Amino acid sequence: MSIKTMNILVTGSAGFLGSPLSFNLLQMGHKIIGVDNYLNSNDQSTKILKKYFKDGFIFYNFNLANNIYKLDQVFLKHKPDLVVHFAALKSVEESLNKPELYWENNVQSTKNILNSMANYSCNKIIYSSSAAVYGNQKIQPIKEDQLLNPISVYAKTKASCEKIIKEANANFKIDGISLRYFNPIGFHSSNLFKDKLIEDEGSIINEIIKVALNKNKTLKIYGKEYSTKDGTCERDFIHIDDLLDAHEKSIAFITKFKGYEVFNVGTGNAVSIIDLVNNFIEHNQVTVNYKFFDRRDGDVQTSYADIKKINSMMNWKSKKGLKDMVQDSWRAYSH
Repeated sequence: MSIKTMNILVTGSAGFLGSPLSFNLLQMGHKIIGVDNYLNSNDQSTKILKKYFKDGFIFYNFNLANNIYKLDQVFLKHKPDLVVHFAALKSVEESLNKPELYWENNVQSTKNILNSMANYSCNKIIYSSSAAVYGNQKIQPIKEDQLLNPISVYAKTKASCEKIIKEANANFKIDGISLRYFNPIGFHSSNLFKDKLIEDEGSIINEIIKVALNKNKTLKIYGKEYSTKDGTCERDFIHIDDLLDAHEKSIAFITKFKGYEVFNVGTGNAVSIIDLVNNFIEHNQVTVNYKFFDRRDGDVQTSYADIKKINSMMNWKSKKGLKDMVQDSWRAYSH
């Protein structure tokens, strides 16, 4: 895929997706301006990017939600052609306990970015949204035009940001794409970047890894009486390399695109939590003890993507299967 090299502002550039995407784009010859406040990451990824790409990578450490002046200075100095907006807090559980923090951090930062874009003639944005905006949907697989039903505060902030970007397209002619990720897991092919294993409950794959590493004794599985094949929740897990490929395709697409669109990014397959655990055990030859607990408020029973739209408009589909996902996830932490 050959596209002209650009100045790309990546928000959340130190995060699980922001850092490996920055790496891939730098390899392609783009200049990356990274911004991160390290609220749910650290400077490890930034150091790696600076080490490998001394000239192409510039980094700023500040909070996008309350530093409008600094943000304006970044646009003024670097004149980005495009923004890839990852920066967000992402814990469903934490969002229920700290709703104000989530509205401030996720939504205000998006408003500030769009204002700076409008002021400094940057008119392309790719937004990191989430399948959480769909909530419980009877019709599966989920299509982009289904009515949104966000349950958690986190999901509501994502839906709100999508709406704000759509309005920015109407009002300021900012072209936007919202990518609704399903459940990213795996490990970037460079072997350099990994998500931090947080002590609080994180994603299901993080919790499995913590038990496999003997950091925790037992994996908690919430709910075993859902109307699914084995009673546990079903999700659409997607390898991080496939998700990054979808971003690269989106960047090529948006350079020629006018308007606003949303796209699902998943595999189109529903995998139960028990299936995920059993595949992790089988393909990595490890022990993962698990125990069932009552289902949690806000958990969705089944969620998997209809990916016809992104396939037809961008010629994108996932390439990696569940075996790759569980092996690569384990490889990140077992060596």
